[in-house]
Amino acid sequence: MESKKTLRNLGIFLTILGSVMVAGKIIMDAPHGSYYFFTIGVGLAISGVLLIIGKLAGVFVYLATFIVIAVWSYLEIGFNRDLTARIGLPCIIAFYLLFCDERKHLK
Repeated sequence: MESKKTLRNLGIFLTILGSVMVAGKIIMDAPHGSYYFFTIGVGLAISGVLLIIGKLAGVFVYLATFIVIAVWSYLEIGFNRDLTARIGLPCIIAFYLLFCDERKHLK
């Protein structure tokens, strides 16, 4: 039961984070700039919702979003110290989702 709560809580976190990123892009910078925050926000929100309802697809959507984060970040800032700041937390979450025992409860 606790393991389901952990993934559900992670799903809630990802949904909120993704929604804030999308809203921030729409409100603050609608016609200008990069669509990075909108794209990543949508991926995080979708993976969060899927994790909340207990679907394994949430893990795969997050991993696809992580790949987009890593590639887009590398293309924008190159391979330097700033890259670590941008992909550090997403990398930790990806490893958790890949190697946690709680995945066996997802359908």
